[in-house]
Amino acid sequence: MAKILQETQDFDQAKSWYLQALSSHRTDGHLHRRLGELIDSQGDKSEALQYYFDAYRHSPCDIQTLEWLVSYYIEKQYPEKAIEFCMQAALVKPEEIKWNLMVASCYRRTGNYAAALDKYKWIHQRFPDDIDCIQFLIKICIDLGLPDREVYENELKKVTKMKEIEFQRKTSANKSQHIVKGHKISSAERDVAVNTRNQIFDDHRKRTPINLDNTEGVFSQQGPITMHPYVDQ
Repeated sequence: MAKILQETQDFDQAKSWYLQALSSHRTDGHLHRRLGELIDSQGDKSEALQYYFDAYRHSPCDIQTLEWLVSYYIEKQYPEKAIEFCMQAALVKPEEIKWNLMVASCYRRTGNYAAALDKYKWIHQRFPDDIDCIQFLIKICIDLGLPDREVYENELKKVTKMKEIEFQRKTSANKSQHIVKGHKISSAERDVAVNTRNQIFDDHRKRTPINLDNTEGVFSQQGPITMHPYVDQ
């Protein structure tokens, strides 16, 4: 009933129903999150935060709760607090590289470049063909003046070339199939080929693309960079 009322934008009644349900199911993380979503939709993030915290406490593996908490602390510019939830999300979704990349990003934003570099290297070992990770490694090496920059630049060229060859092989295979079938490639089929090419760099991993062009204030900072000792958290 609360969900239906929320969908019809009867927020006061929906909130009343959620609170009534919580009185009987206090440890239901899903209910806490739903109430947090409702309150957040009304613009009260401070109150919503409390319900999301309770949702996390009762259901620490709920990815929607983790996403909201990460987003909240990044928006509030508290990357050191977002790290905990990024790490938890990485445990819940180990196949999604974006969470580990966000851990490294949070380290970077807090000025802990040593921890960020170690994390990027760890990611690169497990996802050696990930272009974003290699580009982040290049950028952080530039910021720190490390000679490893050239190593990663060469790796980026190799991975990019490999993906181009992979795409060409896939395209050739598709053309061969069309020739065997004895018909021309239609405009619809060409569109499919274009879409395949656009997706090829993302199909090997499940994650939201990261805007590498929007790095102002992330990879560079005013004044000298301080290398903090890395503490495994």
